[in-house]
Amino acid sequence: MKFVTLTLRKSIWRDDARRRVLNNTLNRVADKLEHRIKATIDNSSPAGRLYRRLAIKGAPIRGMKLQRVKGAYHRAVVGYKIHRASAPGQPPAKDTGELYRSISVKRINNISVRARVGVIYARRLDSLTEMNRPFFDSVVRTYYREEFKNDVRQIYTELL
Repeated sequence: MKFVTLTLRKSIWRDDARRRVLNNTLNRVADKLEHRIKATIDNSSPAGRLYRRLAIKGAPIRGMKLQRVKGAYHRAVVGYKIHRASAPGQPPAKDTGELYRSISVKRINNISVRARVGVIYARRLDSLTEMNRPFFDSVVRTYYREEFKNDVRQIYTELL
């Protein structure tokens, strides 16, 4: 599991009236950040190794000889899925969707947003020294440094 917390630390956000408006603001910013992280995976075009995955089993083709086991015929492999992995330096390629579904960004209190990836292998994928499939840290750092505070200011002024 991997997570990052984005917090507004200035004392201006400690006022109760401002916090109420800030609740809606942080919800919208959290949705935007989650969409941005998932978009890196969606928009990547993998250029890595090509391999077979997931045998598709079905009824045997007429004339195919199958072995009987315990009174029943096995289902035959009638096809398979081809998967192209991502190359180093690219975001991970979507295969099972487990990584994609585990990405979430939520408010943890009135002034903080936490971006989280819930699968165990996310840390290894995102590490530049291990698998080098950047999808999380680079997006969160770029968003936090360049856009997070500007988005909060912009949405906050719209809601006032």
